[in-house]
Amino acid sequence: MSEKPYRLLLAEDETAIREPVIIFLKHLGYRVDSAENGIEALNQIRVKSYDLIVLDIKMPFIDGKQISQVLQDEDIKIPILVTTAVETNKKLYQEVGRLHKTYSLQALGDKVKEVLAVYYS
Repeated sequence: MSEKPYRLLLAEDETAIREPVIIFLKHLGYRVDSAENGIEALNQIRVKSYDLIVLDIKMPFIDGKQISQVLQDEDIKIPILVTTAVETNKKLYQEVGRLHKTYSLQALGDKVKEVLAVYYS
């Protein structure tokens, strides 16, 4: 990991996934905020600076596709790592990677590291 502690937003509505992911990413040295629905995620994106969003596609109130559209409309450029159980070929605005549920914590950690290294090199 670089000297800079990257700040991540984990937007995931399932507690059984969200909690262990937060613990794991913090263990890897990242600063992690979380949102359990799309409205919460957008509110946090608008007030804090993030280096990466780990974004679940299916969330309550506003889903990942809608969040991506709002970011595009508001010209907010934050790389997005998509997590989904749904197969789709359509990429989201600022999507830099995709993990299919159920992914391992190690796979997530590797993908986050890879995306940050490429995006911020």
